[in-house]
Amino acid sequence: MKWQKETIGFYLSAQNYQVRYNENQKLIKIYSSTGEPYYGLSIVCAADVVENPWPHLKISKDLSSGDPKFNFEEQSDGMVVRIEIDSSLWNRKSLIFEFNETFFTARLELEGEGSLDRVYFFRGCYEGSQLASLPWFREYICAQPNFLEKETYHASEYSGIQAGEDSSDWGPCLNSAPFVYGFGKEKMSKMLFAGLLAPKGENTFSTFEYNYQDQDIRSTHDSLIGTQAFSLAYYGQEPVCEHWTSPKMMFFFEDNKSAGFRRYVNHLYNESIVGPCRIPDRSWLRPIFCGWHEQVAIALEKLLNNGTEPGKALLEGAKESFSMCTQAKHEEWLSILEEHDIPVGTLIIDATWQTAKGLNVVDTEKFPDLRGFIDRCHDKGIKVLLWINAWDREGLSDEFCLTNNGTPLAPDPTLPEYTELLREQIYRMTGSDSGCYNCDGFKLDATANLPFGYGIKNHEDVYGFELQRVYVELIYQTMKSVNPQAILSLFIANPYFADICDMVRTGDLYTTQSSCRSTNQLRAELFNIAMPGKPVDTDGTFRFSYDEEHDELLKEQCNLGIPTLYQIEKIIHCRAFMPLYYTNLELKDYQKISKIMHNYMDINQLY
Repeated sequence: MKWQKETIGFYLSAQNYQVRYNENQKLIKIYSSTGEPYYGLSIVCAADVVENPWPHLKISKDLSSGDPKFNFEEQSDGMVVRIEIDSSLWNRKSLIFEFNETFFTARLELEGEGSLDRVYFFRGCYEGSQLASLPWFREYICAQPNFLEKETYHASEYSGIQAGEDSSDWGPCLNSAPFVYGFGKEKMSKMLFAGLLAPKGENTFSTFEYNYQDQDIRSTHDSLIGTQAFSLAYYGQEPVCEHWTSPKMMFFFEDNKSAGFRRYVNHLYNESIVGPCRIPDRSWLRPIFCGWHEQVAIALEKLLNNGTEPGKALLEGAKESFSMCTQAKHEEWLSILEEHDIPVGTLIIDATWQTAKGLNVVDTEKFPDLRGFIDRCHDKGIKVLLWINAWDREGLSDEFCLTNNGTPLAPDPTLPEYTELLREQIYRMTGSDSGCYNCDGFKLDATANLPFGYGIKNHEDVYGFELQRVYVELIYQTMKSVNPQAILSLFIANPYFADICDMVRTGDLYTTQSSCRSTNQLRAELFNIAMPGKPVDTDGTFRFSYDEEHDELLKEQCNLGIPTLYQIEKIIHCRAFMPLYYTNLELKDYQKISKIMHNYMDINQLY
């Protein structure tokens, strides 16, 4: 590595990149190893503070001023550059770069006291003016997949990787993703990537954002061009007591999206920033059947036959679908599978088999003998997963809940009384003792309902991705203590959760296109990068297709992961701005499905 001070800055040349600081522009410019300019990172950062979260939100802005102070420290493997700028809120604020031959990192250090709102990397107010970063790229990619299958964003557009469902960024189809963005444009020889390195305990933010605009930016002249800056949203729930260090951001070049995402994720595993990716035994690779879309089809058929208008039927269908989750229907569906020689290794009993989603006690009107039904499935070599709805307080009293501005909102997994209640539920569901259901694990749904934002309060003051982890880890560890062979299935595509789940699924395959093939491919590809080797449940495809034969979709599912059937009797087609209709599977369809499933079992040696 070579570096030198210059008249208005400094220059550094490493094996895979170059950087040059321009004092007049307050930018650290990033170049490829061949000298192509990619990105100018502002040395001005900001850490705003929440003075009062509710009932009247008050945020104090971090204003920078004075001449930046640089300190250079040569090390055996690179160079450390510390930049200090005076702050209106903090006793000391430093931006620290660590330059190595193949990548570099940046982090923010604060001294003082306050509750962080948002921390902005490479953007802030300096000497009364808003300063931000400068792109040489025209577009970027965000690892978070969405229902629009939008992979590429304009350089000025907002996107975020979220612990919960953020209404400012509609449409994430998986619950979070690897914390990484990629930057480039046509004719650029490589892509520049920026990923967050947040070890366990430091994922207390709720969103890792790009181009977030607060009111100060929106009111600035030509704010449409964006800030090209990153931010972490803490919503006043991250305290700074004397000293605080942000997670590091890692910058590096790679040839393309897949190579960049994979390198970032590999770095997380290799450096033990995240835990090991746990893989269950191969019996879990056998085909899956879930009755949810059959429930939807039966409910909509019933509503339509009763004269309900199609649009209203779609709105009322979900509630009606819940009532179709019965033991009798599941026995009927399994009989159809058996009659037509369609092999299934896992059955998912979906919403809602329970009396209340927050209590997870079997509804005996729907399942008169749930334990007996599960035991009979086991006798046939079929494992059974029960659906549970994350963050659902149905049936729970207020004393078990975290609050939003003082109002009980959702279960509090940091509260000892609730953790004991949840452990009892998990024992009842996965245990083999008398009175237990003896299931083989869970399909954990709706983790995107994680409570976040201003005014959220829980017992242990744990927030963001860390709160999500506390909840999932509580379920996972309790389940394993009761039944070590049981598994937990998530639709979270973030490596931070790879050590507390056994299977992942591609989730509801809503799409703007006439087929869900491409969105399923996109999600499965991300899972294979984020959690390599983890079994991928490819979810239900038939109801989302308007132009492909069902057998072709199923063949593609076999290529992507575990082939999953959500319909085995009726196929409902329901999509906005299209006629609502359903069809019945015929003998020829069953024969095709049977052949595909047996071929999958043969190829993967699952008999």
